[in-house]
Amino acid sequence: MILPFSEVFQLDRDGSISPKVPVVVNGKTVNPGEAMSHDVPLGGVDVYSIQKRDLDLEVEKTDGVVKVVGSFEII
Repeated sequence: MILPFSEVFQLDRDGSISPKVPVVVNGKTVNPGEAMSHDVPLGGVDVYSIQKRDLDLEVEKTDGVVKVVGSFEII
């Protein structure tokens, strides 16, 4: 399934990013309310830089948890 970045993550007022739902990236889980800054990778992925590139996310959804399996640029 393909989802826009903005359906999975939100940009917070302080400039950090937090997930809207539980998210798994490379085996690392982050839950809603857990903020990530630009220098803190999630499962080895710089999620902060992905949102700046306007990418869609390839995901698998199971029991309300979104597992990110890939990303690609919108053409």
